Amino acid sequence: MLTKLGLSSRSSARYYSSVKGFFGYLFSSGYIEINPMEKVSAPKVSKGLPNVLNINEIEAILSQPDTSKKLGLRDKALLETFYACGLRVSELINLKISDLFLDEEMIRVFGKGSKERFVPIGSSAINWISEYLKNSRPLLEKKARSQHILFLNNRGTKLSRMGIWKIVSNYAKLAGIKRKFIRIHSDIHLQHTCLKAVPIFVLYKKCSDTLIFPPHRFTHTLTGII
Repeated sequence: MLTKLGLSSRSSARYYSSVKGFFGYLFSSGYIEINPMEKVSAPKVSKGLPNVLNINEIEAILSQPDTSKKLGLRDKALLETFYACGLRVSELINLKISDLFLDEEMIRVFGKGSKERFVPIGSSAINWISEYLKNSRPLLEKKARSQHILFLNNRGTKLSRMGIWKIVSNYAKLAGIKRKFIRIHSDIHLQHTCLKAVPIFVLYKKCSDTLIFPPHRFTHTLTGII
């Protein structure tokens, strides 16, 4: 029924869950004697392959910031770090200077549940972070407010999730990417994982416990790379 109205399988599943919960409440509270949802089957959710940014689109976004300006230099370092390390947005905005181990080419991040892990970081991101720390962050820093956060906004405090989304979306628009919405987690976080030329068995064995999405959903992006 819902799919005939043009809703996706996921939207239909959300509607089903809401209606089921509503009638479940009515039944358990004694407002109705029969729960009509007991005979209604849940809609099947399709598991289609996600359509993520390709490597050319990622590189186009990375090339957009004007690094002659303080915010452009910050954005360049931010985007390079975001992509090179495959971070969650929450991990990116909470990075502190003390989490950088650039001589060892590693950074420390705290994920969900404050789970600590060390992530490799490439030379390009390291170079841009170094430039940002030298030429941009000192201009943004407010000693009492910055709290050693790595990437700062114009007020000298850490960026918000919406701030990150606006940065990525703005540069995607400048790069001529015609999407209405850039899904940061799947477009940036997982594309980092899938577009590195890593043998797929390593991806499963080494990374499956920390990836946000199941690796097999993104292996199609590796076509022509491995």
